[in-house]
Amino acid sequence: MDSTPQSPKLSSVTYSAEYSPTISRLFVFRFLTFFVEGWVVYGWALWLSLNMFVQFWIMLFMGARSEGIWKRQLRFIRHLSKWQGYMMYLTDERPKWIED
Repeated sequence: MDSTPQSPKLSSVTYSAEYSPTISRLFVFRFLTFFVEGWVVYGWALWLSLNMFVQFWIMLFMGARSEGIWKRQLRFIRHLSKWQGYMMYLTDERPKWIED
């Protein structure tokens, strides 16, 4: 019997990229999208750092995490993972500028 405590709200993040043997030769311009996406990620990261600061104080004084802030952090990490996969040529499908 496993005696380790389990979290009642376990969540996992999954992302699958399909392999495609053929690609468009326009992939050489893929880095240009980062000039737009970089500003989106920069602004989002500033907002997230403020949320993480608030999360720290909530955890310090209340002894619990805020689920809303945790979901924001998860959404940001999911968004960055998709864009990183796109920029590293792991997938040909361009992610949305801002994920839902």
